[in-house]
Amino acid sequence: MEVNLTNKSLKANFEYDASASDLLSYKIRRERFYLDCLSLWPGTLLDCNDLLDAYGLPSREIAAITQAAAAIDRIYQRTAKLLRTVPDDVLLQMGLSPETVNISRLQIPGMPNTVIGRLDFVKTADGYRMLEFNADNPGLLIETFPINAKVCKESGKIDPNQQGEAALIAALQEAISAGLAYVGKTRGERANMVFTCRSTYLRDLDITQYLMGLIDLPGGIQKQYVPIELLRADEQGLYDPNGNQIDVLYRFHPLQFFCGSMFRDHCDDTAGMYDGALLYDLVLKHKLAIINPPSALMIENKAVQAVIWGLSETESYFTAQERCLIQQHFLPTYMDPVFCDEPYVVKPVYGSEGDTVTIIDPKKGDLFRTNTSTYLDQPMVYQKYEELPRVELMTEHGMQSLSLLTSCFLINGEPVGITVRAGEAVTDYSWRSVPVCVS
Repeated sequence: MEVNLTNKSLKANFEYDASASDLLSYKIRRERFYLDCLSLWPGTLLDCNDLLDAYGLPSREIAAITQAAAAIDRIYQRTAKLLRTVPDDVLLQMGLSPETVNISRLQIPGMPNTVIGRLDFVKTADGYRMLEFNADNPGLLIETFPINAKVCKESGKIDPNQQGEAALIAALQEAISAGLAYVGKTRGERANMVFTCRSTYLRDLDITQYLMGLIDLPGGIQKQYVPIELLRADEQGLYDPNGNQIDVLYRFHPLQFFCGSMFRDHCDDTAGMYDGALLYDLVLKHKLAIINPPSALMIENKAVQAVIWGLSETESYFTAQERCLIQQHFLPTYMDPVFCDEPYVVKPVYGSEGDTVTIIDPKKGDLFRTNTSTYLDQPMVYQKYEELPRVELMTEHGMQSLSLLTSCFLINGEPVGITVRAGEAVTDYSWRSVPVCVS
């Protein structure tokens, strides 16, 4: 998430054919391309904001992004160890709900804190600095891997993410093996692996089925997609619609949203609904393993950035080398409004898609609020504002000057997969996905 308060523009390194400057030509090429992608991404043409031509990143920029991501992962690994030891009150003050405190501390042996996560960066004069860590339920996977690969192949460009799908496959296979061991399944034993999401969220559905299609599992392990709405439960397990107990669940649905009436009793349709938080108890009792693991919920919390910055400022916990990495790749972030004369961003600890965000410039008296305020009941973090660079891009409306946000996936802790988005105001679902290539 980021907002631009000014209209400064940087020179773009965006390249396209001369014919693409004609809007009609661009629209025709784009539609033809994405129609050809229907098998990869059935929902894509519902959204005209996914751009076509690849944005060039020099090799040195790619190296800088991946190095920043690796450094941030190192800091988060150290911080997660600390947060597992703090009292419940600390986690509650950070905005975790009482139901999620215990589950957020859980680490499934053999799984990293997050199997698939995504870091969002702003490029500054001093390098790439993190805006936030989407550790629990990161989107943009299809744009970053199969679509980006297809764009680069058809345009004759080098895809910087060409190792991404191999990394995803290895990470998923390792996580599934760890999950099966966690629930007590031995090698060769029959097991039930389910991928799930809300069936009404078309992009979530596409991503879930894309990930499921990547992996081949050994004989005896059933792999299937089941919408969240059709999952059944009781106090002994989570079940598919056929009544088979689920051993490992890949859920493309935020962990904190497993709440309220969600699961029907798997034996009695007339019985009352089980609360979604039952899933937490099943995981704690080793009756179910989930991917991303529960620890992803804790490290996605934006208050963790305030914890990291505060420990660095007080020279506590982190080594001198780690504090240098924090100063280099993190933004000053606090749980209180400490900024007096420089712009800052106010955002909820578990907000998403630019919801409930305020931008304040104390000197100018400027104030920007998003139109939505879903997460007003959450604790807020206060983060130094950094302006995103602007570039000229061809869009469905012609050439436009847009702000550019860079992201990098962390897959099993390794930085693999760079993606770019472009837009105006707050980074939300309306921002355009921009393919990238090596320039």
